[in-house]
Amino acid sequence: MHRTLFDQIRGNSVALMSRVVAVGSLGYNTWRNERTEQNRNIRSAGFRAIDETW
Repeated sequence: MHRTLFDQIRGNSVALMSRVVAVGSLGYNTWRNERTEQNRNIRSAGFRAIDETW
């Protein structure tokens, strides 16, 4: 028996939502790690600039 696309999506909705959440979480964590690293670099450069002025 052939199932329609809608029936397949409805039957696999939990798996599809899990995939969406996993990909979204991975994207957010990657963005957050990059932002944290940028903040650390800026902070470190600021301290180095202060040290050089003294």
